[in-house]
Amino acid sequence: MLIILFIHLQTALFSLVIYILVSFFYLDKNYKHQIPKLIIIFIFIVLIYVIYSLDSSNLNLTQYLINYYTTKYFKLSNLLSRLQIISINDNYHWGEEPIGTIISIIINLILFLPLIIIIFIRKKLKIRLNKNDFGGSVIKISILFSLILYFLLPSDIPEQNFIFQRFTIFIWLGLIALFSRFIFDIKYFSKYKIILIFSLILFQIMVFEYFISFQKECKNFTPDFFKEIKQSERVYGLFFDSEYRGRPIFIHFHNYFTIWNKGISGGIVDYRFSLIKRKTDINKLPAYNPWAGNLEQYNNEYSDVEYILSRNEDCKQIDNFIISKKDNKWILYKNSKMNNK
Repeated sequence: MLIILFIHLQTALFSLVIYILVSFFYLDKNYKHQIPKLIIIFIFIVLIYVIYSLDSSNLNLTQYLINYYTTKYFKLSNLLSRLQIISINDNYHWGEEPIGTIISIIINLILFLPLIIIIFIRKKLKIRLNKNDFGGSVIKISILFSLILYFLLPSDIPEQNFIFQRFTIFIWLGLIALFSRFIFDIKYFSKYKIILIFSLILFQIMVFEYFISFQKECKNFTPDFFKEIKQSERVYGLFFDSEYRGRPIFIHFHNYFTIWNKGISGGIVDYRFSLIKRKTDINKLPAYNPWAGNLEQYNNEYSDVEYILSRNEDCKQIDNFIISKKDNKWILYKNSKMNNK
């Protein structure tokens, strides 16, 4: 559990609640035995709340949540947005738009089709779930709890984002795992195995196409791009074109300076969730805003750093910086003050 805690707080709480629910419904229904476990959950929730509150800067987390659930949560647009995200967002990157959206809908329909079959014609096809199947019961609890969190949690809280969106993967993987636990007449479905094989091959082709296309997109971005930069100099990112097929893939690519050259790049220290404290002064290592380029919210926060890595086609001007290197969309900006040294 400590390992999961340091991976992600939400995952830790999710795992802990699943464990306690399974323990209560299937292992030990004695209420008294569950009290210590409930106390652990309560302590853990308080711990998460304190950590998120410390990260929320000057904004009050309690007030933010009250405002969210009283003004935004019950709006129809919120529900429609969540339905759109769960039905499209996990798979639209397999193709350029609008093909990506069509592919995503088809994939989710294929995943959803077994559930429709089980609900409406399972008696005819003699599909059933073994009542003594402990694994199937655990999966059902996981799916139900994931759905509750998906439709209950906010999208953002102060200084944190993408909260409820993280649980779609548990829902879809849970459904796939649950379908594998059902008992059915294999003779009825054997004639459809060619469709299954074709679908798996097609999906693998999409995966290969995605990664090959992504490699082509990044072929000009190599360790040589940072060749002129000393290890003691700082590199920050300001990405005006940060997306690949609708996802902000490139917002942390300046950190490759740390990976490849063992140099200093901005951003890593600010993903701390109050567990790791920043010791470096904000003037020496400015806080990194990954969305500044996309949202055009850059206000010269990086004016004293030596280099800025960017990705844009228009060679946008950045105050106090000149273009040092350009290769396709990748641009390395150098602080003009360095030329005066």
